[in-house]
Amino acid sequence: MSIAKNKARDSMFNWIGPLVSSKTFFYKLKTNKKLTMNSLSDAKNYSLGVIRGDIYESLVNKIGFSADNNLLTFGEEQQYMSLFFNKRIDLILGSEFTINSKLKP
Repeated sequence: MSIAKNKARDSMFNWIGPLVSSKTFFYKLKTNKKLTMNSLSDAKNYSLGVIRGDIYESLVNKIGFSADNNLLTFGEEQQYMSLFFNKRIDLILGSEFTINSKLKP
């Protein structure tokens, strides 16, 4: 679990400083041969699962994902991870720090 700083959260915490900084990546199943991406805009051609209200939801909304099109939001991470592993969702998001915890049963 991580906490990301953004404008909406700025006044909610006393931010001391960053502990780590990382990049966010789209992940697909290695067995999903139909999915190919060469640019960020290509990602919008596929379904993505995120936690409702999470920082990732606001990030993908800014680049064009929408709930009525290609974005599925869930109350818990395990809900969309189950669909991802069963090939019902094409993509998930994570950083090199968060992806391992998402992959644990």
